[in-house]
Amino acid sequence: MWGYSIGYARTSTEEQQAGLEAQVAALKAAGCKKVLQERVSSIGQRKELETALGFVREGDTFVVTKLDRLARSTQHALSIVEDLESRGVGLRILDFAGEPIATKSPHWEARADYVRGLRRVRAAPDVGAPESRDREGKERREIQGEKAHCPC
Repeated sequence: MWGYSIGYARTSTEEQQAGLEAQVAALKAAGCKKVLQERVSSIGQRKELETALGFVREGDTFVVTKLDRLARSTQHALSIVEDLESRGVGLRILDFAGEPIATKSPHWEARADYVRGLRRVRAAPDVGAPESRDREGKERREIQGEKAHCPC
């Protein structure tokens, strides 16, 4: 049996008050018993996020409206997910590419594998770098110091 659902809402500026209110309303509608909120850039120190992550306990579910409200990057998101999972805390994202998802759902592992695959692809060396090809994707040749298009 799961414990409490704890929500976290964030906007970057004071001018985004309506967005913050909308996040809080969505989190409460999703059943969050407690919602921590703040107005701070994703690169700033997010004290309420730290408080929320420290507050959740085994059996709780940490809820955000969108992944970008939680993490700065894919690596940061995976770090948070790994921390939550190691403590027995679920993560629920109300809008992940247009649909809700939770770490305790069957779709989560498939998406997590997809993200890990993207990280491997991005880290791999660039084969056939763009500099060696023209706009149509044809290889370039150097002829007497000048670049020319391959006739093939």
